[in-house]
Amino acid sequence: MHTNTIILGAGLTGLGAARELPGSVVYEAKDHPGGHVYSHHQGGLYFDEGAHICHAKDPEWVELLKKNAGDVVRMDQSLVSNWWHGHWVTYPVQNHLRDLPVDLRIRALTEVVEAQVQSNTSTPAHYEAWCLAQYGETLTEQFYREYTTKYWRTPMADMDVDWLAGRLLPSQLQRIIHGAIAPLEEKQS
Repeated sequence: MHTNTIILGAGLTGLGAARELPGSVVYEAKDHPGGHVYSHHQGGLYFDEGAHICHAKDPEWVELLKKNAGDVVRMDQSLVSNWWHGHWVTYPVQNHLRDLPVDLRIRALTEVVEAQVQSNTSTPAHYEAWCLAQYGETLTEQFYREYTTKYWRTPMADMDVDWLAGRLLPSQLQRIIHGAIAPLEEKQS
C-alpha cells in the first residue's frame, strides 16, 4: 500500500483528516479510536477521560459523529457550575454574578459596565485584551485567567481571538445586570 499521508492519532481531528485524505494511514497508540472522547467502565461506573464536548457547527460533521457513535451519543445542553472559594458559580460567570460574594459582585458589575462604556469596535490583539474589554479586570483575573492557565496552559496574551465565536459569549449588559440580581435561564455557549 502506498500513501502520501501519515496521520498520528485517531482522535476526532485525526479521523476527520483521514476522511478527507483518502489513502492516508492513521496510527493510534491506544487500543481505541476517539482520542480523549473515551469513557472507562469500572465497578459499574463510567469515568470520562476528557471533556466530551463538541463545538462543531458543521451539520455534516455533527451527523457523521452521531451516526458513528451509535447508542452512546447524547446531545445535551450542559449546565455548568464551578466550586470557587466556597461558592457554586454558574457558567458563564459574567451572567451569574449573583453567585459571587456581594463585594466581588459589585466590583465585577462596575468593571463590566466601565468596559462596555470604554469599548471600541476594533478587534483586540489577543485573548487577554478581549476579556478585559468584555468583562473587566476582576472577572478576567479571578476566572478567565485562572481557567485559561489550567485548561489551555498558555498565557492569555499569547492566544489569538479567532477561536472565540460560538465558544465565549460577548458581554450583553442587560443579561449581566439581570444575572447580578436574579437567576437567569440561558444556554451556556
